[in-house]
Amino acid sequence: MIQLERDYRFIVIDTEAGMEHISRGTIGKPDMLLIVSDPGARGLRTIARIKEIATQIGLEPGRIRIVFNRFKSGTASVDIGNDIPITIIPDDHNIEAADLATTPVSQIPSDSPARIAVLNLAKKIQKRAHEKDEKQE
Repeated sequence: MIQLERDYRFIVIDTEAGMEHISRGTIGKPDMLLIVSDPGARGLRTIARIKEIATQIGLEPGRIRIVFNRFKSGTASVDIGNDIPITIIPDDHNIEAADLATTPVSQIPSDSPARIAVLNLAKKIQKRAHEKDEKQE
């Protein structure tokens, strides 16, 4: 991981669902941990458990951010305590249509609500990285 950090400004580690990578410490202490989950009861329990494990291994709570995926409009508000999701990716028929057509999601329409939400998330991550760089100077 350290060698990658020297060569790349951003490293994205997409782990399979679950807490094993965090509890084993295989991801180290990232600048930002995004917990991506649907807003259902099981997803909320998983978010709470991942946050607990991450803080136990020394990750500061401010580095842990939540992303709600496949959020349906009209869904009841979700209580995640004092946390505010970094983004909410709406349920989007364009994603399902791309999957069924075996089309890469990168080719969904530019006005797709999910695509717009993901692009906004990328901008937030970049902004946070720039703020970190400015603090280090």
